[in-house]
Amino acid sequence: MKITVLGPAHPYRGGLASILEIMARTFLRRGDDVDIKTFTLQYPSLLFPGESQTVATPPPADLRIRRCVNTVNPLNWLSVGRTIRRERPDFVLLKYWTPFMAPCFGTIARLARGNGHTKVLCQIDNVEPHERHLSDRPFNRYFLSSVDGFIYMSEQVRRRSSRRIRCSRTSANGFPVPRRADGWGWTRRCATCFSSVSSATTRDWTCCSEHGRF
Repeated sequence: MKITVLGPAHPYRGGLASILEIMARTFLRRGDDVDIKTFTLQYPSLLFPGESQTVATPPPADLRIRRCVNTVNPLNWLSVGRTIRRERPDFVLLKYWTPFMAPCFGTIARLARGNGHTKVLCQIDNVEPHERHLSDRPFNRYFLSSVDGFIYMSEQVRRRSSRRIRCSRTSANGFPVPRRADGWGWTRRCATCFSSVSSATTRDWTCCSEHGRF
């Protein structure tokens, strides 16, 4: 299976990057073809004053990580989305933790799905930020409506997300993976990433299969 992971990864630091790298390694151990697309710019310095967003350590040798996503450049979103559409991964796995990412990720997801083959799955850490803004609701709506399936890191996040999306089936911590032999089909075989960055595994899980209307 061909998988594109989109979100924080080396050289970006912190638990978000660690979780996505662990998930990518889980797929690799399963024999999947995995690449990670991460940021050239994650946050403008105005939003991240006084701290480095990156580490100086060498990139992990076992992962294919490409820095290509600029979260504040709409022309970049179009370019990355079209690239993924041409590459035709079976699914794109996104990580979503703040409405700030919604315009970028929502645009890329819409373009990636335009090939009629690629599905977009989202692992949601947080839908409602601690500091609210008037843009949060329309940004969340724009992004969440571009996604085919969801992974919830907690029951609380699932409940909050369910106010905005209607799913036929939902679960925390699991997401569907296509059948290899049958092409794309929502199955009970899922990759699970726990809140702790120390472990990730695969197991059977009943999952959210599709989003509904807002």
